[in-house]
Amino acid sequence: MTDQTHARERPEALQPIFSESFGATLFRLRHDRGLLQSEAARRVGVSKGYYSAIENSKRCPPPEKTVRRIGAALRLTAAELSELATLADCERTGPLDDPLVVPPDVRALLIRLRKAGPNLSTAVVEAIATQLRRAEISSGQAFPAVSTAQEDAPLRTNNFA
Repeated sequence: MTDQTHARERPEALQPIFSESFGATLFRLRHDRGLLQSEAARRVGVSKGYYSAIENSKRCPPPEKTVRRIGAALRLTAAELSELATLADCERTGPLDDPLVVPPDVRALLIRLRKAGPNLSTAVVEAIATQLRRAEISSGQAFPAVSTAQEDAPLRTNNFA
């Protein structure tokens, strides 16, 4: 192991508790059933592009409702569905579970936003973005960019249902 590799390792407390990511697990479960991505996507009721993105870990794992639809579409056992749902939840919250990384009040707000996200109206999303821009200006800190409703429009299809 090189010094550079060692320097990038995460502390043991932050190591993932699962050996596979949500996407890798989803791939394995689909592959075990002999399904193509296009067939799995059709059964779940999402686009092939979206299904591919979550399976290849290019998108955040879907909400619980969609994970349940995936479970039904792939005919997962209760144990497999539980594993997939737990992985999705862990990956969606990520470091939010660490109070040293995110204060509890901010963590609670972020969790609420993630759960409500697919159902938020454009007006609410724009109001939140406006408040973040105001906070950024008043604090002098640069926050990560918040996309506009126009950019998010393709995400507000049945992909998150």
